[in-house]
Amino acid sequence: MKKFWFYIEPYVLFFKKGEKALFYNTLDYTILKIKITPELLEIMEKLEENKCILLEESVLLQPAISTFLEQLRTHYLGDKIIATAASVRPALFQPIINNQREFRRVTKNESVKTDTWVMDYLEELYIGLNGVVEEKFPECYKQTLYFIKSDYCLQTSALLSFLENVPDLQINQINLFGGDVLSHPDFNTILRFLRSKTHRIHLFYCYDYWKPEYNISFKEENYSLTIIVPLWEYEEELFNKKKLSFEKSNISPKWVFLVHTEAEYTKAIQLVSDFSHTAVKVIPIYTGDNLEFFKAYVFTEETDLTEFQLNKREIYTRQKFNPRDFGRLSILPDGKIYANVNFDNLGEIYTDHIQTILYKELQEGQSWLRIRDKAPCRDCVYQWLCPPPSNYEIALGKYNLCHLSETE
Repeated sequence: MKKFWFYIEPYVLFFKKGEKALFYNTLDYTILKIKITPELLEIMEKLEENKCILLEESVLLQPAISTFLEQLRTHYLGDKIIATAASVRPALFQPIINNQREFRRVTKNESVKTDTWVMDYLEELYIGLNGVVEEKFPECYKQTLYFIKSDYCLQTSALLSFLENVPDLQINQINLFGGDVLSHPDFNTILRFLRSKTHRIHLFYCYDYWKPEYNISFKEENYSLTIIVPLWEYEEELFNKKKLSFEKSNISPKWVFLVHTEAEYTKAIQLVSDFSHTAVKVIPIYTGDNLEFFKAYVFTEETDLTEFQLNKREIYTRQKFNPRDFGRLSILPDGKIYANVNFDNLGEIYTDHIQTILYKELQEGQSWLRIRDKAPCRDCVYQWLCPPPSNYEIALGKYNLCHLSETE
């Protein structure tokens, strides 16, 4: 009786959950989902253990398995080759996720100084220098960079002392936000210090807070700028005036339009059409009473998964840590420090050292290592293809923001 090597291509990822199996092609991003019938159960269990298995010809001739093999071939996901005494088994093995950034590796290695290594995890910093007194949606900043409702103004000496141990140019980007950031009394002192710690400094400003005199400061200081336009505060005359001011000064900021209704989304799309050569984003905001809007415009559909175009590294990353949050810290105007502003603070710049804060998040935190390992996602065959958990899930109090279960 002839025997064959039955294998899954090395660029294909295989996921099995209950009675469903999913094959994802990381070259062309196609997905094949198969219901695991009793006839396919044994072969699926073997493939889950090893991407290349040895089968007798009689097994491959069974109708269910023959059809399965043809599906794999049609989608360039797998195939068979004859096994002889002279042939060599295809060199295909189940992947082992080798996470070089796993903190436990550092703490177990006595030859390295963890105080030094822990600083390598800090990649991006968000600093709320000040806040505003009134705000229609005071929780908005917990979903995206926006105003912070706060009477505090971040203390300069405490901030500089807290960041003193950060190696020069260690941080990829520092983002300044909160309120009228440039009105902070020590803004220039803070800016000079931060330039020694990062490659890029980025300001986030609501369009109605940006002043004409800031145009000159922006060009002289050479930081990047994002202008935020909450559509619920949109005033056409004021918006056009600000936009024209940038154009006259040859300033090209990035633009972000915040929306929470379908009407605002339609308006944002209309405005975006005038920014053909500028970086523009439209970001939805959950307000507690617009769930249907989120279901229509934010929730993941099955057809979205092929558009994400994920490579193997990105999918493996999602199984170990949250790429949305990992390496990021936020400091709010009151001096409290967060890995994610939706969770408990990790400490304060007035009393804690930055190494202590990083240790705490890596060992006890809820943000950097937040992955889709809870129900219902842990039981879903799409588990690692969906986007990693975001702030939206926390705002909605719902772990999965998708319609995928409706398609099964």
